[in-house]
Amino acid sequence: MTTLQTIILALIQGLTEFLPVSSSAHLILPSKFISDWPDQGIAFDIAVHVGSLLAVVIYFRKSLWLMTEDSMKFAFRKGPFTRAAELLFYVMVATVPVGLVGLACKNLVETYLRSPLVIAGSTIVFGLLLWAAQVYSDRFWKKNPLPEVSRQEKDNGTSALSSEITGAAASREINLVRAVLIGCSQAIALIPGTSRSGITMTAGYFLKLSPKAAAEFSFLMSIPVIILSALIKIKDIIANHENVDLWSIGLGTVISFVVAYLVIKLFLDFINRVGLLPYVIYRVILGIVLFWVFWPQS
Repeated sequence: MTTLQTIILALIQGLTEFLPVSSSAHLILPSKFISDWPDQGIAFDIAVHVGSLLAVVIYFRKSLWLMTEDSMKFAFRKGPFTRAAELLFYVMVATVPVGLVGLACKNLVETYLRSPLVIAGSTIVFGLLLWAAQVYSDRFWKKNPLPEVSRQEKDNGTSALSSEITGAAASREINLVRAVLIGCSQAIALIPGTSRSGITMTAGYFLKLSPKAAAEFSFLMSIPVIILSALIKIKDIIANHENVDLWSIGLGTVISFVVAYLVIKLFLDFINRVGLLPYVIYRVILGIVLFWVFWPQS
């Protein structure tokens, strides 16, 4: 790949990994629209996903530290099972469905579900479902406004993460049933065009999570998913003896990290002020364009 192609793909990954628009679809589309656009290769895919992973880990570093620390204390019987430890448990539970389905359906997805028409259909269908979830959530929270977090809850580390720490909303609102159902919805995102963040936030909205809690839990869930995906792809690299372009990998990782970090920071504030409708409109328009361009070729 050229340096320009590396920059474009890294920007795409950083911008779309945590937005409800499907990063996998957007990484596939350049080669579909441009005939001489080379396949970026498995190693580059891993690199830009690692960049996104670093962004979410650093952004949620305080939550992740508390979740890990409290879980270790509980495991060695040196502390109670706090809400921080419980949140880590729910993130891992939510990862199980996508891990099982991903291993079982890997060949199916890569062979039959990467076509532009599949991406077009899933982009529109799950975009409209996201809009329905937004409408449902708006109506629910208008009738049932969130209570203010009491000072006692802010200071009580055993009940929830401190409200000043990113991840506190998810810590207060998530439970086992919600974690399992959101985890099952995440498995659907293996279909390109669905969007992992989009489908998990859709499920979260229908399960009456607040927009902030749904987004936070979706971002936290991305950590084990990206790690699992990277490990599977590393296995493919070893099996295929793929050549590695260190310049493209290094540049792609850095750009993806910077852009993804900014997206997370801005997105959490954006959905609280504006909601998800702009992404729904974008998805519908993109899907229509894809159908218009690629339907005659089918």
